Amino acid sequence: MTTSTSNTNLENVDDRKGLPHRTTTCVQRGDAVSVLIPTKNRPKDVLMCVGSVNNQSVKPGEIIIVDASDEDGLDALIRSDSGGETKIVYVRTEAGLTHQKNIGVQKSSGDIVLILDDDIILDEDYIKEIVKVFNNPCFDAIGCVFGEHIWPNKDDKRDGATETLVCSIRRTLVVWIYSLVNSRLFLTLFFLQGTASKTGKFRLSGFQTYPSNPEASVYATEFAPGGFTAYYKKVLNEFKFDENLKGYAWGEDADFSYRISRKYKNICTTKAKVLHVSKTSKIANYAYSKMRIEHHHYLFKKNFPQALRNRFAFNMSVLGLFLRELVWAAMTHNSQGVKGFLDGLRAAHEKNSNKF
Repeated sequence: MTTSTSNTNLENVDDRKGLPHRTTTCVQRGDAVSVLIPTKNRPKDVLMCVGSVNNQSVKPGEIIIVDASDEDGLDALIRSDSGGETKIVYVRTEAGLTHQKNIGVQKSSGDIVLILDDDIILDEDYIKEIVKVFNNPCFDAIGCVFGEHIWPNKDDKRDGATETLVCSIRRTLVVWIYSLVNSRLFLTLFFLQGTASKTGKFRLSGFQTYPSNPEASVYATEFAPGGFTAYYKKVLNEFKFDENLKGYAWGEDADFSYRISRKYKNICTTKAKVLHVSKTSKIANYAYSKMRIEHHHYLFKKNFPQALRNRFAFNMSVLGLFLRELVWAAMTHNSQGVKGFLDGLRAAHEKNSNKF
């Protein structure tokens, strides 16, 4: 007897011996889905995100807003704008992305929790396609499911950093160097995040590759993005978001998906489409560069083997990050990223030294 796969390509879904056939029972209806949106100081983005949730062909049971904004008023704004289509659960808490996610999970009641960045816009069938994968009997031991990211069209507006970049790249040598540090060869040689792979595997350095498999509509991957991924509530009760990652919590999605992938399957479905409309630039930013290198150190020590080949890959990745910071500083005449990197590197080494 042949089992129907609903036109789903399962070639890349590997076996996990010793795991239960399913993580939990099938979720037949959208109202078994809780949508969780952590946010801070971005009311317009949240309203667009909630609007896209309310426009779903399969409605969720509730929308949970975990707000750490500096000012009050978001609760009333969302309720007045949403029209009461879906139950709104509003939670006020202190800032910290991983903390906000953990709080939201505690407040959720659905069998599935879809966690969204506040600047995400969902295609109208996003929840429908996500639930299909959870209900597909061909998949066992699912940890999370996420869709395909669509890049927004760029307009003609440029910020100061971009204008500086446009002026800088007129020099042929600078263009060549910039292309080099963003090339697949450079990213692979220095074990950095980026480049597409069919299974979104993690590198020896601790950095992830991004899942992209044009040969399959549904496939298993190690890395799962943090901004538009749905999890079984049971899995979220077993694994917690690491609150040692403060603020914006760079790397929290890699940390969480890596830990889940050791026991469960992370699944991507290209039938679920999502648009990420973030306008926040993180390049040449002191705080971002400092946080990235500190968290990279912390997560490598926390999750990955400290074998010689891993430590070699990690050190190469640190060098690669530094080279990219130098190139960007030269192109934009902005050294804030380099300063943040060096201060973060110093702070990471001091933390490691204090442990001994």
